Amino acid sequence: MFIYLWNTMKKVISERVETSSLIIREGITMDIQFLNKICESWDDKRLTEGHDFEPGFIEKCINEGDLPPISDASKERYSFKVAINKANTEIIGFIDLYHGYPDSETLWISTMVIDSQHKKKGYGGEIIEAVAREAAINGYKNLGLGVYIQNLTGLRFWFKNGFEKIIDITKGDNNFTSCYSVVKLKKEIKYQYKKSCHC
Repeated sequence: MFIYLWNTMKKVISERVETSSLIIREGITMDIQFLNKICESWDDKRLTEGHDFEPGFIEKCINEGDLPPISDASKERYSFKVAINKANTEIIGFIDLYHGYPDSETLWISTMVIDSQHKKKGYGGEIIEAVAREAAINGYKNLGLGVYIQNLTGLRFWFKNGFEKIIDITKGDNNFTSCYSVVKLKKEIKYQYKKSCHC
């Protein structure tokens, strides 16, 4: 049933979105070198999540998708976006999304990373605002994500950007008190946008 609904609705966000200072577009193979450097700039990832990015993570995202652990996961519902500074055309970060996980009303943010040199400039919030607007246009009611409990900077950022509802806590290392447990958060989308019809 869900697959049938997905195929008839085709709810995916635009390939390219612009904000006041960013262009957010699909990631391509030519971006891989820059995106790997952005991954390397997250210097406390091992401390906050217990591991580094897997080798080939960016290549996998662009070529295959970083799909959720569900039986009907497909690349067609996955989107890997890069954020580009309009002022100098530099890639400053990336976000990957899965349309319709864990339910059909949710756009799931798997990963979002801003280059360390570009943090604290409002880019992360700008990306989330653009994604929320696009999600609303395409009929989604929620944005969802998971963040490691140890990632206090991440938790503060997500709460500040409206991810205030805890939907689940998954244990890490077989222990709910582990610093590698993940808190799953949800943000209800309050936009009332509709796609324009050129009939």
